[in-house]
Amino acid sequence: MKIFKQLKNLMVLCIIFLLLYTIPSYARQVEGTQAGSGDVVSESTTEVQEHSTGEIIEEGDTFIEIGESEEPKIEQSNLKALANTLYNILLVVGIIIAAVLGGVLGIKFMMGSVDEQAEVKTMLVPYIAGCVVIFGAFTIWKIVLLIIQA
Repeated sequence: MKIFKQLKNLMVLCIIFLLLYTIPSYARQVEGTQAGSGDVVSESTTEVQEHSTGEIIEEGDTFIEIGESEEPKIEQSNLKALANTLYNILLVVGIIIAAVLGGVLGIKFMMGSVDEQAEVKTMLVPYIAGCVVIFGAFTIWKIVLLIIQA
């Protein structure tokens, strides 16, 4: 009976995957932009356009040339300020969450019975692992930012 349920669940997942996989996607051309043939489009279309490998590479090169020819729209000073602000906000939130959860676990451990203390001890492993992951990620982020800025 258990195998039948697992087989049924697997078949449902396969059917969902096949339905999602077969949904067609359409490329929409924005008004006023150039289509693959080089013509300026006057209205939006929802046609699927086929391109050869050469056309795809040519359009990619054109995209890169446009990006290199224009002035950068993102100022590095603003980006650094945003990254530092985001870093500080997320770090403070992480510290607050870790402190609150640590306090809750500590209170449960001090006030609980022997069974509850055993439960808290088992919950300490994911708590410590989560703290290591969160603060390790922040440390790596700060090191990367310092290396990039240097």
